[in-house]
Amino acid sequence: MIPVIMPMCDNRASANRAYDEASETIMQSLAAGYDVTFLCEGDPLFFGSFAYLLDRIAPHYRCDVVPGISSVHAATAVLQKPLTCLKDSFAVVSGRHSDEKIIETLRQHDSVVIMKAGRARARLLSLLEKAGRRQEAHYLAYIGRAQEQVVIDMDELDKTAEGPYFSLFFVLPKGRDSR
Repeated sequence: MIPVIMPMCDNRASANRAYDEASETIMQSLAAGYDVTFLCEGDPLFFGSFAYLLDRIAPHYRCDVVPGISSVHAATAVLQKPLTCLKDSFAVVSGRHSDEKIIETLRQHDSVVIMKAGRARARLLSLLEKAGRRQEAHYLAYIGRAQEQVVIDMDELDKTAEGPYFSLFFVLPKGRDSR
């Protein structure tokens, strides 16, 4: 087994070097006749590092992808709240987007999931307030792990601290009738 560690950084040049090196290592193993498995948390092609490897490897080797349960779907199960109902609109946006893009998404859609919330948590709390959606927000971290954290009242979150990498905001309309 050859472990390949994927970077969790915003520096795209550094991340791309790591993906290039990892894909070369994987392709060397494939060329030697080995089968290779890349394990992912969640779904490998939904905000997953595997997408960057697949882009590099698929032109040279056949790749099979087994879908997983995304953090979005794991969160809705933990909260036991429907993601969408009837005529709801739904959007997923990265916390790395501009303030304007996030506020626009929050205002245009009934249900919104904000991924990549960890480092941007304080800024995202402010944007939820500006969009008038703070009271509809739920914050989840480490979904499905022993240290899972679910926060329903945004006043319980430190407004200045970063959150963990594996965290998201789940914004659902209040008073929705799913019947």
